[in-house]
Amino acid sequence: KAEMVVVQRSWLLLSLVVISMGVARGIGSHSGHAVSGTGTPILEKSGILPQFAAESCMALKEMGVTDSTVYWLKPPGVATAFQGYCDMKSFTGGWLLCYTDDGPVDLSTTQTYSASKPYPTSGYRADCSNYDFNEVMYIHHGMTTVTPVEPEDFKRWFRRDALPHSLNAQRLSDNSENSGTFWTGMTTPYATNQQLAVCKTSGTGLFMSGYWNSCWKTCDDWCADRSTTMFRHSTVKGAPMEAFGSAFNENGFASVSQKKMTVGIRYTPSVY
Repeated sequence: KAEMVVVQRSWLLLSLVVISMGVARGIGSHSGHAVSGTGTPILEKSGILPQFAAESCMALKEMGVTDSTVYWLKPPGVATAFQGYCDMKSFTGGWLLCYTDDGPVDLSTTQTYSASKPYPTSGYRADCSNYDFNEVMYIHHGMTTVTPVEPEDFKRWFRRDALPHSLNAQRLSDNSENSGTFWTGMTTPYATNQQLAVCKTSGTGLFMSGYWNSCWKTCDDWCADRSTTMFRHSTVKGAPMEAFGSAFNENGFASVSQKKMTVGIRYTPSVY
């Protein structure tokens, strides 16, 4: 017990030293969490505890935080802080990862983070329902990959074309995001005229696909699109559009192979 007390005190001393260094240098990090050199409290909006919840993963990135891990988040207007995995590496970082699964995703009920299903475990969830976003990322984990860090070849991200550059998931109905609003695939080769359907109960989740035959897709009608590239999770059995397996950068009008996929979102306030 005496040895344990010594170890705990040593860690506490080390933590205090690291924090002091962070304050003096005025930089952001997951260990020090110094946000500026202007006197801002060191733990404020650092995301390490519910009372110090950050507004978003992008806000943490802008503070200088670089560690990809689970943080406490509390966007403006949200009453209770929640936990979610922030990806600070992919495409410059700042992504909140919403869900990981190799089957259907129910956005209406499965939104709470559980330490028993950490990212990138199938079943990982975070509450993205009240989180502003204008960019969406899809990660294909492959059949054998288990590490959270994926090659860029297994990732694709999209940006909403319309202004203002903000979209809130809670305000989306269970159909096409907004007729006439396109998204652009930002990963080479670039893909224009993409459309997003937010499917809360059909299993497909955030469903990105190409604009086909002058038809805007909904969760229940995929416009008989057997040609464009799609990103979606598996539908539930008995859904109006029944197609199993997860589509990643392939046409998914019909069933495809089962694969584990993660979807993340972020809000970028300006075009760059």
